[in-house]
Amino acid sequence: MQATIEGAGKFDPEVLKKINYKFRLDWNYHSNAMEGNSLTKEETRSVMVNNVTVEGKPLKDVLEIKGHDQVINDILKIGKGELNLSEKRIKDIHKAIIHEDSPAKQQKIGQWKTENNHLINYKDEKFDFLGFSEVPQAMHELMNWLNAQTEQLKTGKGKLHPALIAFEFHLQYLTIHPFYDGNGRTARILTNLILISFGYPPVIIKTEEKQTYYRYLADVQGYGGDPELYYEFMCKLLIHSQELILKAIHGENIEDPDDLDKGLKLLKRKLLISPDEIQKSGEVMEKLWEESFEYLIKEFLILQNKFKGFFENPSVIMTASVRTSSIPKQISTLTQRKEIFSNHNNAMGINSFHLIANFYGFRKYNNVSSQLAVIVSFSNIEYKIDNHRGLQIIKNYSEPFTNDEIDKFLQQTGKILLDELNEWVK
Repeated sequence: MQATIEGAGKFDPEVLKKINYKFRLDWNYHSNAMEGNSLTKEETRSVMVNNVTVEGKPLKDVLEIKGHDQVINDILKIGKGELNLSEKRIKDIHKAIIHEDSPAKQQKIGQWKTENNHLINYKDEKFDFLGFSEVPQAMHELMNWLNAQTEQLKTGKGKLHPALIAFEFHLQYLTIHPFYDGNGRTARILTNLILISFGYPPVIIKTEEKQTYYRYLADVQGYGGDPELYYEFMCKLLIHSQELILKAIHGENIEDPDDLDKGLKLLKRKLLISPDEIQKSGEVMEKLWEESFEYLIKEFLILQNKFKGFFENPSVIMTASVRTSSIPKQISTLTQRKEIFSNHNNAMGINSFHLIANFYGFRKYNNVSSQLAVIVSFSNIEYKIDNHRGLQIIKNYSEPFTNDEIDKFLQQTGKILLDELNEWVK
């Protein structure tokens, strides 16, 4: 596949622009969202076109996306063989993508950590990264290893595939965890920098894939797991990026299905155009109940029921929380929900409702629990459906959440949980 890409010769400027923009947007959004950045994909796109202020979001999140995008822009412009990676460059990248309001934390940016750090992995166990006093030597050795591997490739004596060099660097870097924060984002940037310098496209780990990614890392780092599963996961991501490039070369659409709608919505906001804008009202909320939410709730109950048999203690809790006038109300029946949405005064005060199914005691590992969730939130001009696993849909009030969309949304949500269960039994 890589040979086919290289055999295509120099890309048409418009094709290259389209490819780079797609990688930029997905890389900026997913890598930062994995670390808790609150900007949506649409808001990330907005920051990328220099609309730096995003209403209602922390300035820290906006500035970190901005800095991250500038770093990615520079990396996508490098040519094959232009690695030029050093400890100083790693620190400079960290300075570019991390923003802190606290003066104490500002002193830590771009410096190797001065305190030990750890994480709690998917087994709820503590994993300690390399001690801070060992970081300078470990990073020096890692860079020496990378330089040696790169030189061997240049001379034709390399034994490792270029992609495996990048992925092994990623693994070793994260085990060192050289900074106080931002290690995941810098690891993904550095890995892609290596790939691009070898002539390969970047890999994008999407938010819905992060649990699998974290699990593979934890198994290798903490339990002596076989790294082949991690390598296989990363290689599949690389193949996906190569396929995307081939589609672009052949003139096929490489945008996500909803990117056009989001782009048009962003353009409308930038131009302050709202001739057909529908505001939230009691009548609108009642109509949404009839057209969307009643069906959504019924199908959610069917979905959560399919997973009950996989848990020793299938104590499934399904609640819907509707907040009216800042007072949370727990409602458990379709009749109660319908009454809330049918009362126009109450419906106007609804900020969100939650469908939560908690599962306890997975049969393979009794101490493992999981969850299905659908959160619907309402603003004055639009509503958002989120499964808290990386899947999100934003609509204005003129757009119902159709039955087909609901079926697809719940199917994808269930598939994510199924993949999680399958990973536990490996």
